[in-house]
Amino acid sequence: PLARVKVISAPYDGLLARLRNGVIDVLLGALRDPLPIDDVVQVPLFDDPLAIVARAGHPLAGKAAVTRDDLLAYPWVVPGEETPTRAVFHQMFPDDDVARMPGGMFETSSLVLIRGVLTGSDRLTLLSARQALYELDQGLLAVIPFPVDLGSRRIGLTWRRDWRPTPTQKILIDHLRRSTRDGADLADDMPL
Repeated sequence: PLARVKVISAPYDGLLARLRNGVIDVLLGALRDPLPIDDVVQVPLFDDPLAIVARAGHPLAGKAAVTRDDLLAYPWVVPGEETPTRAVFHQMFPDDDVARMPGGMFETSSLVLIRGVLTGSDRLTLLSARQALYELDQGLLAVIPFPVDLGSRRIGLTWRRDWRPTPTQKILIDHLRRSTRDGADLADDMPL
């Protein structure tokens, strides 16, 4: 309880550079496939399914069945090109589909901005329902009834290959493993 934990939220490339230079110790977030560089280790904790999300009251939120054409009839806000979620978006919607979407595509990796754009418009997005749990629980956002069968984000830890955690850091990592649904199974063979 007396440990000092500092959380930094920033684009992955910047965090990875800081990790590799020893400025930060561990990344917690969406893992990259393939691994972007060979001097880091990725340890999966859990899989985070993706969903299509919109504002509460969105015209598609009340439909019993939503089609791809329904989804193409609305503008989207999407995460940055370098993210695993964007890769799934491109698998779902090739360039020809994106060209059919009205209103242009709004691109940002800021979850706060994505939430704001969604609540103030009819745009759709692809993200984990966990990322919008508060807004979903509060009735501000809704999951659109369309299956995202192409994937989920694998969430885990990334650290330098030669990093050796302090006893306090090991306790934090153990807490993270225990607090994830299936992290104990995925991370039992962690190289610590």
